[in-house]
Amino acid sequence: MFKNSLRVSVIGTATLMAAGLITTTGLNAAGYYEGKTITLIVGFPAGGGVDASARVMADHLSKHIEGKPDVIVKNMSGAASIKAQNFVYEKARPDGTTVFFGPWFPIAQIVKAPGVRFRYEKFTAIAAMAAGQAIFYGRASLLPGGSKDPKNIVKVKGLKLAGSHPTNPMDARARLSLDLLGVNYNYVRGYRGSTKIRAAVLNGEVDVGGDSIRGYLGAIKPTMVATGKAIPLWTYPVPDASGKLGRVAATPNIPTVADVYRSINGKAPSGATWDALKFILEAYGTASHFYLGPPTMNKTARDALSKGIYATARDKKYLASAVKRFKTTPVHRELSLAVQAIKKLASIDPKVKATIQAHVKAGLK
Repeated sequence: MFKNSLRVSVIGTATLMAAGLITTTGLNAAGYYEGKTITLIVGFPAGGGVDASARVMADHLSKHIEGKPDVIVKNMSGAASIKAQNFVYEKARPDGTTVFFGPWFPIAQIVKAPGVRFRYEKFTAIAAMAAGQAIFYGRASLLPGGSKDPKNIVKVKGLKLAGSHPTNPMDARARLSLDLLGVNYNYVRGYRGSTKIRAAVLNGEVDVGGDSIRGYLGAIKPTMVATGKAIPLWTYPVPDASGKLGRVAATPNIPTVADVYRSINGKAPSGATWDALKFILEAYGTASHFYLGPPTMNKTARDALSKGIYATARDKKYLASAVKRFKTTPVHRELSLAVQAIKKLASIDPKVKATIQAHVKAGLK
């Protein structure tokens, strides 16, 4: 699937030029952005993890772009960020002043989801992040008898899972995991962002939800777990450089869903549901978030912005701000590798594709 695709981005100009992702024309176009304003379009409400990531980047990006443009963030929530992606794909001016930032939804493209009017391979890829590490958590009183052992989730009947949309990778991982473990649950979709889901778990509106590891460490752990209101249940295994799935380094004491499966069944997970989940984990583990411009984006603008983002990713002040906010160091993925993840959507195993299609259809009922 997506093996041998994970290298941490410490990207120099030579690497980008070799990949054909920065041109000598762009490098010589000093001051292209002078006097301009770059707007990062975020498809989720203010206050969530994606919004915070964009704002931390925006605070430090300008000084790394020749011409030092203003950089602002605009929230355009709707359809789990599909609205924002459609907007940039169809309506953003090609001058590089309006770009999308946020998670990409490979599932939406695989299943040709209604309302999706873009193709990832036709966007102008500018930069990418690997922030796809995620966790599944629930109310502290969720498990029978006050248990904190996640294998006991199979004893819960009518579990309420909060989500946004079945094509959202966070929702897909959660639902496929519950299906894999044989949990009886109800999928409650329509929540706009992780902040809304956290609130729903806290007030008992739902029982469980998914979040990023950054969201867990920065918000859920200190305000929900530490106060005895929530418990972590499992993380999702992430691929290493060889493609092997393992535990999340930032949360080594929290089991993965594969570990929970083994504790219940005495063997490693397998079968169609696991294959579909594994595909999503590998695809999203390669690159979770993209900076995307419209299909006809000016190449000089693309080059200048890409160079600036990756320079910011190495900026000590940016890294300090990000660690303070998220309790983890952000990883920006080498763009040529991230783009390969997009290209590999075309070669998905037909059986895996069929499983994902059926899964999304069930989630829309």
